[in-house]
Amino acid sequence: HYAGLKSFSEQYESYPEELKETLNDISDLAIKIKGEFGGVVDVKIYDAASPIGMLKTFRYFVKRTPCIVVNKRKVCEGEVNYNLVREKVMEIVKKKIYGN
Repeated sequence: HYAGLKSFSEQYESYPEELKETLNDISDLAIKIKGEFGGVVDVKIYDAASPIGMLKTFRYFVKRTPCIVVNKRKVCEGEVNYNLVREKVMEIVKKKIYGN
């Protein structure tokens, strides 16, 4: 249903530019990782202000957002670094394939 998209779009436009840029970076990272690794990787995005986001923030001792967690390990905090995330995902995929 597209009604929610219009509401989100209007809300998104009211965000500060820095926040919009961060949200776009996170979205781009998720799309790239999912495109490269497909079903091998499960990508989930949580808003730190949501109840589950707050729990994740405490669990991973997040001090700055955005925070990227791969295989239950914090790999990026305060930035979106595709190359670092890709490297960690590659390590996980290799372990799944080769068992190391």
